[in-house]
Amino acid sequence: MPTQLYGGSLADFDNTDSMAKAIEDALAGLGVKFSGNPKDRRVMFVGIAHGVINHLQAKQAAFQVSVSGTDSAGDSLSATGSVQIQVQP
Repeated sequence: MPTQLYGGSLADFDNTDSMAKAIEDALAGLGVKFSGNPKDRRVMFVGIAHGVINHLQAKQAAFQVSVSGTDSAGDSLSATGSVQIQVQP
Protein backbone atom coordinates (compact mmCIF):
# COMPACT_ATOMS: atom_id res chain seq x y z
CA MET A 1 0.00 0.00 0.00
CA PRO A 2 1.40 3.45 -0.84
CA THR A 3 2.22 5.91 1.90
CA GLN A 4 -0.66 8.27 2.58
CA LEU A 5 -0.55 11.84 3.82
CA TYR A 6 -2.46 12.52 7.01
CA GLY A 7 -3.17 16.01 8.27
CA GLY A 8 -4.05 14.91 11.78
CA SER A 9 -6.79 15.67 14.26
CA LEU A 10 -7.00 16.89 17.83
CA ALA A 11 -8.27 13.48 18.93
CA ASP A 12 -5.08 11.63 17.91
CA PHE A 13 -2.56 14.47 17.79
CA ASP A 14 0.12 12.85 19.97
CA ASN A 15 -0.43 9.29 18.72
CA THR A 16 -0.11 9.51 14.94
CA ASP A 17 2.36 10.26 12.20
CA SER A 18 0.55 13.40 11.04
CA MET A 19 1.58 16.55 9.24
CA ALA A 20 0.12 18.64 12.09
CA LYS A 21 2.39 16.92 14.64
CA ALA A 22 5.35 17.31 12.27
CA ILE A 23 4.66 21.07 12.07
CA GLU A 24 4.59 21.36 15.87
CA ASP A 25 7.78 19.28 16.20
CA ALA A 26 9.60 21.31 13.53
CA LEU A 27 8.75 24.60 15.24
CA ALA A 28 9.86 23.23 18.60
CA GLY A 29 13.10 22.06 16.96
CA LEU A 30 13.70 25.62 15.77
CA GLY A 31 13.50 26.82 19.34
CA VAL A 32 9.96 28.19 19.25
CA LYS A 33 8.66 28.38 22.81
CA PHE A 34 4.99 27.57 23.09
CA SER A 35 2.79 29.00 25.81
CA GLY A 36 -0.87 28.76 26.62
CA ASN A 37 -3.26 25.94 25.90
CA PRO A 38 -1.76 23.38 23.46
CA LYS A 39 -5.22 22.80 21.94
CA ASP A 40 -5.34 26.40 20.68
CA ARG A 41 -2.17 26.08 18.57
CA ARG A 42 -2.87 22.49 17.56
CA VAL A 43 -6.19 23.51 15.97
CA MET A 44 -4.16 25.87 13.78
CA PHE A 45 -1.57 23.17 12.93
CA VAL A 46 -4.31 20.69 11.98
CA GLY A 47 -5.96 23.32 9.77
CA ILE A 48 -2.69 24.22 8.06
CA ALA A 49 -1.83 20.56 7.50
CA HIS A 50 -5.21 19.77 5.96
CA GLY A 51 -4.98 22.86 3.75
CA VAL A 52 -1.54 21.88 2.48
CA ILE A 53 -2.59 18.29 1.78
CA ASN A 54 -5.78 19.37 0.02
CA HIS A 55 -3.82 21.82 -2.11
CA LEU A 56 -1.22 19.18 -3.03
CA GLN A 57 -3.95 16.73 -3.95
CA ALA A 58 -5.77 19.30 -6.08
CA LYS A 59 -2.53 20.24 -7.87
CA GLN A 60 -0.95 16.79 -8.17
CA ALA A 61 -0.67 17.16 -11.95
CA ALA A 62 2.00 19.79 -11.25
CA PHE A 63 4.34 17.04 -10.08
CA GLN A 64 6.18 15.37 -12.93
CA VAL A 65 9.03 12.91 -12.56
CA SER A 66 11.53 12.48 -15.37
CA VAL A 67 14.45 10.07 -15.29
CA SER A 68 17.09 9.70 -17.97
CA GLY A 69 20.37 7.90 -18.30
CA THR A 70 22.16 5.22 -20.26
CA ASP A 71 22.19 1.47 -19.98
CA SER A 72 25.31 -0.68 -19.83
CA ALA A 73 25.48 -0.75 -23.66
CA GLY A 74 25.47 3.06 -23.80
CA ASP A 75 21.92 3.35 -25.13
CA SER A 76 19.85 6.27 -23.89
CA LEU A 77 17.00 5.51 -21.56
CA SER A 78 14.29 7.84 -20.33
CA ALA A 79 10.99 7.65 -18.52
CA THR A 80 8.40 10.14 -17.39
CA GLY A 81 5.80 9.62 -14.72
CA SER A 82 3.50 11.45 -12.41
CA VAL A 83 2.84 11.61 -8.68
CA GLN A 84 -0.46 10.62 -7.12
CA ILE A 85 -1.13 12.16 -3.70
CA GLN A 86 -2.74 9.60 -1.38
CA VAL A 87 -4.74 11.06 1.50
CA GLN A 88 -5.61 9.12 4.62
CA PRO A 89 -9.22 9.78 5.64
